[in-house]
Amino acid sequence: MRRRGLCRGLIPLRLAQGLRATAAHSTLTIDDFNSTAVLINGKLGSGVSEVEVDRRTLQADGSYAAAAPGPQGQSATRIEASHNGYVSRYGLLHQRILILRDDGTELRGEDLLVPQGKKGKRGMIGVALRFHLGPHIELAQGQDGLGVTLALPDGGLWQFRSGREPVTIEESLWADGLGRPLGTRQLVITAKIPRSGESFSWLLKKMR
Repeated sequence: MRRRGLCRGLIPLRLAQGLRATAAHSTLTIDDFNSTAVLINGKLGSGVSEVEVDRRTLQADGSYAAAAPGPQGQSATRIEASHNGYVSRYGLLHQRILILRDDGTELRGEDLLVPQGKKGKRGMIGVALRFHLGPHIELAQGQDGLGVTLALPDGGLWQFRSGREPVTIEESLWADGLGRPLGTRQLVITAKIPRSGESFSWLLKKMR
């Protein structure tokens, strides 16, 4: 979404403010708080101050490649990233691990909340993993509640699976390159977890 479209007034100011929130992105949120404050003027306030990213190539046997192999030798790319946006409020570091097959047919993900500091915090918190979808995607909920089938306009068929908690389908909003808002949907995984941390695994796989 280009900011130029927002300046034209196609999206109301309050809605534009919401589109900058953490929950408007395909990531993990805690108690619906932003990982970084979004100020009324659109600038970012306090929150994330440290980001770490590590990218490696995995061989077919699961070992790390010493050097980037050719197309036939590469099995998958592993990306591990983290940010400290929730450390000051909750004492938890958000870490995401992605493993993408080299042919693009499978994406495995794991979101972890890792406690920081010597003293663990007590109590429970609400966590939501959101995966916002583009328009014109047909969705079908699986019988066990842990999966959703995605039928794309080009005829492709994909399946999203949660490793532990049910997946729900909720409304979302998508804006095109001109800033025009379109109603769409999102896949959401919610859970109540202890403040000592937890992990969530998920899978997006092409079926045809």
